[in-house]
Amino acid sequence: MADAAGVNQKTFRQALRDQHFSWHRHNAPWEAEEGSPNHRDMLRVLATITNANCERGKTSAPETFATSLRLDEPPLGRLSIAEKNWLAAATMFMTQIDENRRVKNIVRNSYCIFEVEDVYFQCLAPYDHTLLFCEAVSAESNPEIGLILTQEKEDRLIREFGFAAPGSSSPNFSQEIEVNSASDLAYAARMAYRVLRDIYGVKDFGTATFRVVLRGVIDDN
Repeated sequence: MADAAGVNQKTFRQALRDQHFSWHRHNAPWEAEEGSPNHRDMLRVLATITNANCERGKTSAPETFATSLRLDEPPLGRLSIAEKNWLAAATMFMTQIDENRRVKNIVRNSYCIFEVEDVYFQCLAPYDHTLLFCEAVSAESNPEIGLILTQEKEDRLIREFGFAAPGSSSPNFSQEIEVNSASDLAYAARMAYRVLRDIYGVKDFGTATFRVVLRGVIDDN
């Protein structure tokens, strides 16, 4: 978990100890089942460390991936600390859902949702595929979005970003992203950022929230 976020293992363990979690026994390994409350506690501590690293100007592994563009991608432009932090966190959570579906006997899909008020962008990691199924909210899912999504912006989602229009398969704008390496997960995070910023007009990424659901194995309820 720490390695994926570019955080030193000893730093992470000390930060966890400093929280004095009631569920952790002294000197026991820091282990938790994917998607459990204990695992979410550990993710929150990890996010705090990556936030602090970004504010001090340190570059984490997710941040490096998140800002390393494909040859055909336009520049991201000047990024604020909050935007760099958002991209690093989004890349980390994309990695989490991708890694979770590779666990033996997983039979349910993991997903993450990036939200800013009524706007959201979500990605599903099907347990039986290597792709991400990503969606950007439409007015069909939330009529209030109709105040933001003009016809010109809807056209951009389709022509510029490669989304399919809402239809029988999804009430949102949707597209599949094939995942062959970590760089593809970072690409998905950058796409989410561009769509939220350029299409939905999100300006303050410091107010954005993340929801991650990591599914369990066969006997998970």
